[in-house]
Amino acid sequence: MLILALKTLRARKGAFVAAFGTLLVAATLITACGVLLQTGIAGGVPAERYRSADVVVAGAQSYVPQRLASQPSRPDPPTRQLRERVRLDAGLAGRIGAVPGVRTVVPDVSFPVTMPAPMAGPPVLGHGWDSARLTPFTLRAGHAPQQADEVVLDASLADRAGVHAGDRIALQVNADPVAYRVTGIVEPVGGELAKQSALFFTPQRATELAGTGGRVDAFGVIAEPGTAPDSLADRISQALPERGIVTRTGTDRGAVEFLSDGNSLVALIGLSASFGGIALMVALFVVSSTLALSVQQRQREMALLRAIGTTPQQLRRMVGGEALVLGLLASVLGCLPGFPVAQWLLTVFVDSHLVSPEVRLITGPLPALAVVASLVLAAVVAGLSAARRAARTRPTEALGEAAVQRTLIGRGRLITGLVLLAASAALLVVSSSLRGTASAGAASGVVLLLIVAVAVLGPVVAKLVGLVSAPVMRRFRVGGYLASANSVTNAIRLAGSITPLVLAIGFGCVAVFVQTTQLHATEQNAKASITADYVLTAPEGVPTSVVGEIGKVPGVSSATALRQTEVIREWRFGEEVGAEVVSAIAISPGDPGRTLDLGQQQGSLSQVRGKDIALSRQTAEDMGVHVGDQVRLRLGDGSPVQLRLVCTFDRELGLGKAVLDRTLVAGHTTRERDDQVLVRADRSALGVLTQRFPALSVADGAAVRAASTDQLRANAWLNLLVVGMILLYTGIAVVNTLVMATSARTREFALLRLVGATRGQILRTTRWESALVVVSSVVLGTAVAAATLIPISLGLTGSPMPYAPPELYGGLVGVVAVMALLATEVPARIALRLRPVEAIGIKE
Repeated sequence: MLILALKTLRARKGAFVAAFGTLLVAATLITACGVLLQTGIAGGVPAERYRSADVVVAGAQSYVPQRLASQPSRPDPPTRQLRERVRLDAGLAGRIGAVPGVRTVVPDVSFPVTMPAPMAGPPVLGHGWDSARLTPFTLRAGHAPQQADEVVLDASLADRAGVHAGDRIALQVNADPVAYRVTGIVEPVGGELAKQSALFFTPQRATELAGTGGRVDAFGVIAEPGTAPDSLADRISQALPERGIVTRTGTDRGAVEFLSDGNSLVALIGLSASFGGIALMVALFVVSSTLALSVQQRQREMALLRAIGTTPQQLRRMVGGEALVLGLLASVLGCLPGFPVAQWLLTVFVDSHLVSPEVRLITGPLPALAVVASLVLAAVVAGLSAARRAARTRPTEALGEAAVQRTLIGRGRLITGLVLLAASAALLVVSSSLRGTASAGAASGVVLLLIVAVAVLGPVVAKLVGLVSAPVMRRFRVGGYLASANSVTNAIRLAGSITPLVLAIGFGCVAVFVQTTQLHATEQNAKASITADYVLTAPEGVPTSVVGEIGKVPGVSSATALRQTEVIREWRFGEEVGAEVVSAIAISPGDPGRTLDLGQQQGSLSQVRGKDIALSRQTAEDMGVHVGDQVRLRLGDGSPVQLRLVCTFDRELGLGKAVLDRTLVAGHTTRERDDQVLVRADRSALGVLTQRFPALSVADGAAVRAASTDQLRANAWLNLLVVGMILLYTGIAVVNTLVMATSARTREFALLRLVGATRGQILRTTRWESALVVVSSVVLGTAVAAATLIPISLGLTGSPMPYAPPELYGGLVGVVAVMALLATEVPARIALRLRPVEAIGIKE
């Protein structure tokens, strides 16, 4: 049967090319996502200051909710990545040092330092002198710091600042600038540091300046000669069995040193896995639709084979063999361009600052093998499913079945489709009753269920479309009448054309307009939330003492420091337990009402002091708390806190869903500095601010409001880029499907011409059919998208109307419509070039 399958493929080159192209593009796209996923999992960031540490011991940058006591055997819930650095108790150094094979344990802390004048170059970070051996640094001049007012500079920083050993220099960490004597200049062994400049204080002074309460960022471990780092890391892990402690070797050390780069790898894993899964789902739909249409066009061939004695098993083996050959060839060839596409995507991610420039693409064979296996399996399953009905037909009924399709859809398929519709309706009701991210998460499943339901019930949907449109179309003489008759009697063929278009429009609208709705709502919230006249920022953050100094400037009526962070709330539903990351801001005590307006409902932001908290109204409702209640949360590094709710507000999308006192998060954020200072002041104070704080950038409030959504815009653009690639693939599949459906009608067109139809009448008929396919697909696709977007918009903005710019919607629908019309018109014109007496003899 495999030989027969090869012969049938050779005889049906058109259908082969269409299905082959669909699988080829799918393999390319999914391979690219798989390579990025492998890069995120197995990739790493080269270490700089930790390059001489054989093992780095650090806190796990993820939070796992504790198991329920009643069910200790259940697996842990999914982890949540932590934005803030998780620090460790300095007392662990003794336990690490007792592990066999450990030569030296070096505690390390890092904190930003502001030089007396702004300088170009990498950020300046301060450390304790004992951590200099982790690079290692060697003294080029002078000696190590011995007093609290002494410091050592690395050579590149000293050269940029024009400082020599013996000079005095003013440095600012978080308090006012302090004068230090430069006692030495050091050089790193193994090359200059590319991403940072180093300052070294005495260990005691560094601990004070870091402000972490005696905790350390990490421990660098230097092994005894001859000890393998990986085996030493295993022994250290056994000696420290507590949850939340990890050991890192090789390039994984860099993820500890550069926390944002390490988190970017996690983001790369999530992004590639998400879009790879969507691409695979789209591929399954399109491949199934293409192969089903191909088999449906061969009903007469299948009928003849059954009539001459071919068994159902042989028929299924033949179609399965065709699908196997198609899937194998297309997936193997399609994997090859997937690797350069992955490299291009990684470059785009790096340029958008989503991934560290040091991340290198890992091009192992595993993604390609997985893609080949999954697509071959998908093709074979789709082929066997398409051939099942033809294989079950009795030989005496086969030719009759081919001539007239008496059954639209099987009972099992009908029940499955109705169940999917019911599940979609139930999920739609649930998502409409929720708010915030919970609503968006529930509604995202609606589009998948509805598209699957449309695909399963495709022939029934197409039949209804044909019947509803028949009264209108039959008024338009020959073209409309023939188009209506074809649509009603060939519902399966019509369904094969409608389904991929519904997928393109429904999925495209959801992917695009979720982004636009969220971005628009965030911009509006941010614009209304920040009422300050000016905003002060700095590349490495604003020292905490600056807000107090700004308040003393003449003409300044109010100043509020603001630091972006997050909190974690645990939730329980029955026996299930999970965690949700909640965006938050930490503000300086005072009167933030003059620089911030979050739309307070109860209480005031000025009440947020110490262990108090303000929550958005929706977050408070989700947690079931009211003003005056105690709230159990975890800070951004996972530390548990119990706070009192003193205020609720409406605008949660602009800045955050929670407001904390800045003193509460001290020692629990990666950078012990403020992100910005909001200032309410007269214009006369602008010159004083610029002179008094030359290291800070001063911008008006409107400019910062626009910049506050830059990261969200970048993320939306990246999402739309990947979604655009998937839509491009869907468009190719749509064109393939429509070209197949039209090209297979050569004999039908010839028969119509032989009985008197003109070439123009046939073209008008195909145009009417194309218009019916486009209009019905737009209506169904828009309905599918609306069922998803309306609950999401309600959850995010409180309004049922998503932000869908007409030009974007019109452009998406227009592109799909043009593709559909051209994919029908061009093959029809080509088919009509043949003389009818010649075309009527062409085999099906």
